[in-house]
Amino acid sequence: MMLLAALVLSQLLLQGGCEPFYNALPRCPPGQKGESCEEICPAGWFGDNCKFKCACQNNAFCSTVDGECDCRHESGVNGTRGVALAGWTGLICDRPCPRGRWGSLCSFECPCIEGQGECDPQVGECQCLTGFMERECALTCNHLKYGINCNKKCHCGEHADSCDHVTGRCNCHKGWHGWICDSRCEDGFWGEDCNQTCNCGPGIVPCRQNNGSICHCPEGTTTDKYGQCSTRCPRGTYGYGCEESCLVWKGRNVTGYHIDEEESCNPGNGELICLPGYDGVNCWNSCPNGKFGPLCSGTCECLNGDCHHITGECRCYKGWTGSTCSERCPQGSYGYNCTLRCTKCHNGGFCTGPEECVCADGWTGISCKLLESKTLVDELEHNSTRITLTLAAILLAILLVMLLIFIRCTRTEQTVQYDVTEIRGSNGSDNSLFDGWYRNMVRVA
Repeated sequence: MMLLAALVLSQLLLQGGCEPFYNALPRCPPGQKGESCEEICPAGWFGDNCKFKCACQNNAFCSTVDGECDCRHESGVNGTRGVALAGWTGLICDRPCPRGRWGSLCSFECPCIEGQGECDPQVGECQCLTGFMERECALTCNHLKYGINCNKKCHCGEHADSCDHVTGRCNCHKGWHGWICDSRCEDGFWGEDCNQTCNCGPGIVPCRQNNGSICHCPEGTTTDKYGQCSTRCPRGTYGYGCEESCLVWKGRNVTGYHIDEEESCNPGNGELICLPGYDGVNCWNSCPNGKFGPLCSGTCECLNGDCHHITGECRCYKGWTGSTCSERCPQGSYGYNCTLRCTKCHNGGFCTGPEECVCADGWTGISCKLLESKTLVDELEHNSTRITLTLAAILLAILLVMLLIFIRCTRTEQTVQYDVTEIRGSNGSDNSLFDGWYRNMVRVA
């Protein structure tokens, strides 16, 4: 009867027949609307009566049922999936692929040699780092070339045969030193026979052999009016002697990416300065998972959610809420931010979908209305004391019955013997026929 009643009630709910009793419930399933539920939610909307706005970014497809974002497809017409989408990840598809990944859901590994190139997160094309070239950035620049795409020529003198493929600094012959190997004097001296003192500090910073006023300061610095290497490279320049220009990045197709300041770069190595939440030589990539903020220095604390790469804010997975996504949705709600409602789950169960329940301990069934049956082992474990007492009572009853039978048999034998003695005494004679009857009676008893 209970099952029949449940089936009838479910049919009424499906047909909308219980509307007078449950006016609070939506008439249409999530993702539909209209008098006859014939309309699918328009693009960008989802849920009961299409009243919730999707949060999906970069034109990613949004489920009309629960608002889940699909970073693999763009949003199509009439609530359908459109063309393929690549290069984005995260709960709302707002995070570029992390370094080393590209494509749909960032599922492809970049073909570039690690440490020598990075790939575009959408198309996977390699962009070689300074000093490397070819399709997968597998080759270093030729011995007299250096820089981005190996497009710069080394300016080494006769005392060097090659230069560093990244910096352009010449690899000097023995006995010579300096950026272009034009000096073999000891540090702090210059000129003919190195008889003049360099004007670059107290014998620490070397100077060019032919001009003591040109100092080889560390990368990112230049000399001040006193000849000390204490001044940071001017904005827009970097490297030794601040001779390199940050404008070189304009040739690397980084327009539109996440650069902190146009025409500015690290004065030491020339790398771009990324906006908070972004990483990589080209500022193409988001912070690695679990990190956020400037220089990706912040650590996320999201337990059951996705950490926003810029702010560190937790975006909880379905069924979780709280600042660190550590709390389950209250009973009767589910979905992202616990915005969707359900009344199907009973006895402490909670919803994971329109028709899905996770039951509390001891309950089972589609709506958590059935007591969970226990196995024989569980019954024995939980009722061992009762079983022991029952067995003891049964054993005691058996012993008592056996004792009663023994007593009865004993009394029967004594009564028969007494009757025989009386008969013999009265007759005063021995009756062999009666003795045989007596023995048979004793055996029967």
